[in-house]
Amino acid sequence: MTKYITVATKKGGTGKTMITWQLAGALAEDDPNGRVLLIDCDPQANLSRNAKINVYQPEYPSIMDIFNDPDIRLENVAYRSVVVNPANIDVVPAIKGLERMEMELVARAGREYLLKNWLEENEDGLSEYGYVLMDTSPSLGVLNQNAFIAADSILLVTDLAVNALDGIHQFMAFWNKSARDLRIENKAKALVINNADMRLRRMLGEVEEYIDDNAELSALFVEPVVPMRAAFKGSERAKEPITAWRPRSEESEIIRGLMRSLREKGAL
Repeated sequence: MTKYITVATKKGGTGKTMITWQLAGALAEDDPNGRVLLIDCDPQANLSRNAKINVYQPEYPSIMDIFNDPDIRLENVAYRSVVVNPANIDVVPAIKGLERMEMELVARAGREYLLKNWLEENEDGLSEYGYVLMDTSPSLGVLNQNAFIAADSILLVTDLAVNALDGIHQFMAFWNKSARDLRIENKAKALVINNADMRLRRMLGEVEEYIDDNAELSALFVEPVVPMRAAFKGSERAKEPITAWRPRSEESEIIRGLMRSLREKGAL
């Protein structure tokens, strides 16, 4: 059965897209006979660029087509095997101009459920994917609400900055209320610390202590902490996840360990 995972945060710069990209590589490696689909819901379109999509071509198929035409089929909007290594990652990209869709959706009936409805309509085609990973922007707007509601689980990403943790609190407050209002399950399942400068041991310890003292965050927290490493940036420039680009590296083992921890947590 396909699992739908949304990666979210309220603060920019935490490396949310990097986590999405690297987890996709680990999941694709873990099941080489299966497939992973990436859906880019972020107007910045960095995940799409990682997958070699030209995000400045408005005529190219993209997630905008899903919102503009609910009847569009999966095969007409997903790019297959655009990631050469591994070759079992497909992408529904974002393109520049997606931010305009935010304003257009405000007046649409059932606007929060458009993506979920489309996924359900394309259930047969999506059945070949073990995982669908959805990347979002650092906001709580309508585009992201679609990704939150469509998900089986939401992975929250923070770094060591105080305002990043504030962003997590803002997200949790918003999503707890939204889930109650919409009468749906609260699907926030995990919290990942990313981009951790391991030289700042005291700051990392303070953040981990802060999480431990907060029952809601402590219940979500998973290890390992993902350190700030040049290799992760290098893999994005190489247009390959770290597990494909440097499969024997320490960074690859960190991402594989994160994948296993998220599975144990029930978030994957």
